[in-house]
Amino acid sequence: MVFNDTMTRLIAFVNRKGGSGKTTTAVHVSAGLADLDCRVLLVDVDPQAHASLWFGLSCREKLDQGLYRLLQGKENSPLSLVKKTGVNNLDLLPGGFGLTEYEAENSHKRGAVYDLARLIAPFFNHYDYLVFDTPPTVGLLMVSVLTATRWIIIPLPMQFLAMEGLAEMVRLLYKINASGNKGLRLKGIIPVMHDKRLKISANIKKEIIKVFGDKILLPAIRPTVKLAEAPSFQQTIFDYAPACTAALDYRRLVKKIKELNGTGENSGDRGK
Repeated sequence: MVFNDTMTRLIAFVNRKGGSGKTTTAVHVSAGLADLDCRVLLVDVDPQAHASLWFGLSCREKLDQGLYRLLQGKENSPLSLVKKTGVNNLDLLPGGFGLTEYEAENSHKRGAVYDLARLIAPFFNHYDYLVFDTPPTVGLLMVSVLTATRWIIIPLPMQFLAMEGLAEMVRLLYKINASGNKGLRLKGIIPVMHDKRLKISANIKKEIIKVFGDKILLPAIRPTVKLAEAPSFQQTIFDYAPACTAALDYRRLVKKIKELNGTGENSGDRGK
């Protein structure tokens, strides 16, 4: 297995529940870090390729020339698979429908979970951050990301049913940590669709703090229809509605995540 021994930060946004704001968060953290003069590669590991579609890659042929081709292990120039997003300092390794085929064909292949970690190594010297947007299912693709990355961050809707998904992700983190990736850490939980006026939001946050401690909570993202509208214009919220609450919240979140760089392993880390 190839481990990242450079200064490149590997961050995966994960949640087994669909509609959790995972792709939206991965896109905006990537764009926000890029806006702070960091070199960022957004790796779309979802066969639905929503992060790739966000930036206008709608042709199946283009989508499957990205991560799927890299995972086939036949690409001599991995950097040639990277696409520009239109955001300065932010590049994209597209996902695509071929990832479903890859997962079906390799799920029982011995050592397949280590392929991604090995194949992304050529990107380390070119980017400050590799940000992974993951599928909402626990399969080969999800486990491959957890085997390759160092930090996971979980966007969590303020709904009690989402707590079950959180518990499953933490169990999976422990399993991956014990089976080989000892550097894997839960670096934060992001309350999304967060309305502080609602009692349920306060109750869920209290439960998270009770289990993980207060340092695990990252800045919350308030709900706004602008976030749903932005991808139809192939824009991030920073360009589409820069003064809206979500844009302000994501700026705050990005600043906090960037500050995690120099803090070492915080007291909220799990996977030790």
